[in-house]
Amino acid sequence: MSFFSIRATILLLCVSIASSMLWERLVETYISTLTVTVASDCGSIATTSDSLGATAALPTFVTSLVTTNLRVFPTPVTPSSGKTPDQTSGPSPPPFCTSGVQFQFYKLAKGDAWGPGRIPLNGDYLKPPFHKGDVLSALFGELPLLTGTTKFIGFTNGPADTRTIYGKSTQNTTDYFIIKHTGYFYSSQGGTYQVQVTRDVDEAAWMWWDQKARFGYTSQNADLRAGFQKDDGTFTFSVGPNTYTPYRIMWANAQEYGGFPFVWKGPGGETIVSATQPANGQLFVSCNILEAPYFD
Repeated sequence: MSFFSIRATILLLCVSIASSMLWERLVETYISTLTVTVASDCGSIATTSDSLGATAALPTFVTSLVTTNLRVFPTPVTPSSGKTPDQTSGPSPPPFCTSGVQFQFYKLAKGDAWGPGRIPLNGDYLKPPFHKGDVLSALFGELPLLTGTTKFIGFTNGPADTRTIYGKSTQNTTDYFIIKHTGYFYSSQGGTYQVQVTRDVDEAAWMWWDQKARFGYTSQNADLRAGFQKDDGTFTFSVGPNTYTPYRIMWANAQEYGGFPFVWKGPGGETIVSATQPANGQLFVSCNILEAPYFD
């Protein structure tokens, strides 16, 4: 094959790669090493000559697309000398992540006990107490009335008949409902984090952490449970830098008013997200299919 035939073949490959950016974004797999190599090879073609001095140049738009757009995921960072991995802050998460918290609002009905589509009235007569009941059974077969993304987790206490859910109107009263929050926490800094829901929650909240948040979560194995005037909920955990960890958070309200005093703190006491402070850039709905695939 002649020099120009080889160069033409490689040129077509590079153009094909550049035009397939949308597909790469949808697939979202770890190919940063491969794409950097391809980008480097394609870029070098523009200045490579054969033994006769002939050259084959790539159009500028091709080299620009290949070298600037194909690197989707961050290059791993080696910890600085003298620092342990959990002390090392990593790079920002890659582009093409969906930032924020996914939420789903389920409007349910009053029942005598937890069950499909039913939430019991929260009273001292309940055995077990409201926050220790089978909350997940209430969602069986149910579809959310509202869905969306938010930068907050939690609510201040207020009348149920005037409630909006993260900026969206429920168009009806919001007593007897459940809100589910799901997504990933990207730890830009390793260390110890804490999530807290006080007993002022009205009525109850639950949190599941790590892979249990995606698979195998039950009403009884939550990492955090808080109940109105019963139990504070505090969950403390440690993570290394540059990791994605799935979480699932649920809040249920029964009769009348509802409140969800939620706060998530970082290693230095900084707020990751709360009912009144938006997420600080470390919460994502999803990113890539290997580390942070979409789930609900």
